[in-house]
Amino acid sequence: QEQKRAALRHLFSTAEEAPLDDQGRILIPQRLRDYAGLKRDVLVVGAGAHAELWNKRSLSAAERASQKQYARLSETLDI
Repeated sequence: QEQKRAALRHLFSTAEEAPLDDQGRILIPQRLRDYAGLKRDVLVVGAGAHAELWNKRSLSAAERASQKQYARLSETLDI
């Protein structure tokens, strides 16, 4: 359980609340936009009780990653 908690803590350590502007749009902090490479084509992906924002090209590359790797990781997470 400790490894699981440590992994989740690391994954969510950069999470931040995102304020809304006057038109109800979510404002993503510049630091996080830079980190994720969010420039133009951004995809919003449902991830359980959360949403992920992806640079379209980065997500395409991530989708090509090994399914075995995702299967092993998903077995350790309880989210």
